[in-house]
Amino acid sequence: MKGLIFRYYAIYALLLALFACISYFVPQIELAPDNAYIVSVVCIFFLLTIPATLKLFSIKTKGNKKLKTKEEKEANYMLWARIQMYMIALPAVVAAIGYGFLRDKSTIFCYLIAFVALIMCKPSNQKMEECTSFEDEMI
Repeated sequence: MKGLIFRYYAIYALLLALFACISYFVPQIELAPDNAYIVSVVCIFFLLTIPATLKLFSIKTKGNKKLKTKEEKEANYMLWARIQMYMIALPAVVAAIGYGFLRDKSTIFCYLIAFVALIMCKPSNQKMEECTSFEDEMI
């Protein structure tokens, strides 16, 4: 669990560093209005992966009840938590790169939405215990 939390904090730091580097060191690129619109739409469409990722994580961790041991359940939970982390970080990376091209508010909002979603999805020990417990299986 500590390795997963460390990865979350590393992703936070990398996303902030990426955005800072793009903001201060990359000159603004002049795009045609059609191309700017396409970049903006791509950033917004990548945000749609966030609810899909949350639903996928929910489905896959609810499938933990079929696993026999607590170690298998924890390994499955950790695997899908890592996949969730990377899939939610992807829209933030795309939005940061889009900001490098456009320097407009919509890409900043896309970046912030993805970043806040990543912060809110950081797993806790309590949540992992709930998903890996055997209590619901006793009838």
